[in-house]
Amino acid sequence: MQEAQIMESQDNGAYFEEDFCSVNEQFWSQFEEPDSAELLLVETSDNPIINHSNAVLARIIAAAKSWKIAWIKFPHTEQKFMRSYSPRSNFIDIPRIPLMKKIIFLGKAIYYYLSYVFFVNRLNKFTLNNILYGDFVYDGYLSHYSMATLHRLDFRIIKIFCILMVRDEEARIMLNKNNIQGVLTAHYIGLATGPLSRVAMQKGKFVYWKGGGHAVFRLNLFRDLNEIYDHPVRPKREYMDVLYERYKKQAEEDFQELIKNVNKPFSVAFSGGYGENIFT
Repeated sequence: MQEAQIMESQDNGAYFEEDFCSVNEQFWSQFEEPDSAELLLVETSDNPIINHSNAVLARIIAAAKSWKIAWIKFPHTEQKFMRSYSPRSNFIDIPRIPLMKKIIFLGKAIYYYLSYVFFVNRLNKFTLNNILYGDFVYDGYLSHYSMATLHRLDFRIIKIFCILMVRDEEARIMLNKNNIQGVLTAHYIGLATGPLSRVAMQKGKFVYWKGGGHAVFRLNLFRDLNEIYDHPVRPKREYMDVLYERYKKQAEEDFQELIKNVNKPFSVAFSGGYGENIFT
């Protein structure tokens, strides 16, 4: 099985071969799958390596907990490829959010932008449905727009708030409609499945997070939101503010020196917002 080649087909962009799916299904069919109404919801990706490692871990977890595997069905999800790891598995579609609700989310996003970015001035304090999501907004902005830092006068932040609210709503619908007991994701903060993991924790579900690559990876289990927020070695904002005030001149000099030494494409990103309009 390990020598079976996974390649991108030329006609539809699917990351699998018929031979691989056939051999892979034969291999996994040797191991009995639990016949259960309780589900393990598993993230799928457009990357075959992530899919492979997720699927292998899903089979292990499902066998240990006596759960049935359910794959999250994104537009890019290759159903035949994923089912070859678990012939008895099924797929759960991403719920559709009504247009009117999206319009309401847009209005709320504008309010959150003005509130947390300008008046509260602490984006990391943004909370939605009693879940702290500030790090998601910050990380989502950086990754979505390929930015090195966040400029508070960029109205595109409103779109990130909207995406986050839609993902949170989708997660609640999926968890409420299905007998999901656990969630396995490969992304800790990303907007695609990050909100799902936090909503699942809020509801007391088992949340497995797989980090790392295909050769070596780390598996974390979360049951409570406080396990994320209150890490014992995480520095507090107050401490960082004190350190910055005490060593402000040195920090500014080091930062300017960093900008001088980076490659030109990155220097444009670093110079995107100076003065009082930059979050670091």
